[in-house]
Formats: sequence, C-alpha cells, structure tokens
Amino acid sequence: MNQRAIAFKLQPPNPLLDLWTATFGEGADYNYWTRSDRRWSLRETLRPTEDVVRPFEARHEGIVYAFAVPCDEALDALVALGPIVEVFAGTGYWAAQLEARGGDVCAYDALDVGATNEYFGQIVGAHYAVERLDAVAAVQRHPDRVLLMVWPPMSDAAALTLAAYRGPVVAYIGEGDGGCTGDAAFHAALAADWEEVQQITIPQWEGIHDALSIYRRKEKA
Repeated sequence: MNQRAIAFKLQPPNPLLDLWTATFGEGADYNYWTRSDRRWSLRETLRPTEDVVRPFEARHEGIVYAFAVPCDEALDALVALGPIVEVFAGTGYWAAQLEARGGDVCAYDALDVGATNEYFGQIVGAHYAVERLDAVAAVQRHPDRVLLMVWPPMSDAAALTLAAYRGPVVAYIGEGDGGCTGDAAFHAALAADWEEVQQITIPQWEGIHDALSIYRRKEKA
C-alpha cells in the first residue's frame, strides 16, 4: 500500500485542523508513524519542532473537538463512500465536517456531551445533532449505511458493534492492534472478516499513530 506523504490543506472552518497546523506549521507533509503489515514504526526523520511541550498542550486543547484530526483527503474519501452511520461520535465534529462537504451522516453516541463527560467536559453541546443511542442499536437501525468509527473505546464496544453490523463497508479511524482504540477482539475481527482496501494518512499528534482505514467485508468461501 502506498504510504506516500501528503500535504494537508487548510480548509476553514475546521478549527481542529487549524490548531494542528498552527502547532506544526502549514505545509507539514509527514507523520511520525507509518504502518507496514499492521505494525507501526517510528519514522527516522521526525517532524521538527523547537517546543517539545506545545504539541502535547495543543492535543489536549483539541480533544474538545475530537480525538482525530480531519483533513480534506480523509473527509473527501468518506463522503465518496455514501451514506454513513457514525457511532462513538462524541461531539459530532467529524459528522459536521462531513455534512459540510455534502455527506449524509447519522451520528450516535451513548454518552452525553457536556460538563459531565470526562473527555469533552470543557465544552457544552455538540457540533452536530448526535443522537443518544448505543452503538449496537445504531448499526442495527442502519444496516445499509457505511459504518464509521472514529477512535472507538478500548473496551468490547467496538467488537460488539462490528459483530452487529450487516453492511459492506467499515471506515475506521484509530490506531493498530495494541494501540489506544478498540480492543484485541475488534482488531482480530477486522483482520479475519474484513479486507483493507484503502488507507489515508491524517494529521497525527505527537505520540499518536492513527490513520483512516477503509475495509470491505470479505466474501465467504
């Protein structure tokens, strides 16, 4: 799979990408991490930065929007897939970015966004009309839509959702097996039952090695 570096274009309004660009510099065209055979390795040439603290502060600020940073290439690829059901949608930031580009998105999360949420407590409300519904129930409601999961939790929730999904395409944004997203059962199910057909580099925070991977269900023999 082609792992070429891509330039991230600034396309307002996308304040999370604005924050990332302000941190690492406009025109930054490579990530810290690359993947080969589902394993991540540190690039020999790292993104230069004089301030080693600021990138971590910026990521903390950015979490009030989303854990992963949307860029044009990833958003355009998702919109091209067709109608989407997003689960674990959080503030709905990715859903809002997709809708702004003409995407058809139904977004769900079992948690409320606001002062009581441990991750998004710095803001009140959401960027999109995220319906409060369990992920399994959400995919059962929309069996024909493309399933989008952005940074699913490190629990059995992602694996249970994937098992309940009956559609043909999964778009997953997160880290590889052993990383901060999903659990071992989820990644094992992806490897066993799904074929990765496309991987798109997204802007990464320091110490994070996430990407957009698009999977199609394997045909049964």
